[in-house]
Amino acid sequence: YDELLDEGGLPAYPIDLLEEVSADPEQYRNQLRPWQEYPDTGKLYWNDVFQKQLKRWRDFRAWQIDNRGL
Repeated sequence: YDELLDEGGLPAYPIDLLEEVSADPEQYRNQLRPWQEYPDTGKLYWNDVFQKQLKRWRDFRAWQIDNRGL
């Protein structure tokens, strides 16, 4: 979470909601859906969302550097 923020990324939900999300991920389906391998097949996985976001953010930033010279 902190690494994502430090690198300019925007987390799917605030860290303050971690306990609520872990207790009832279904309530946060819209926030979790983009980070699911199979978003419409039932169980929601909330525990690696920030890691997935950080990886995708880093991939995007690398693409920007390669393609836009940023």
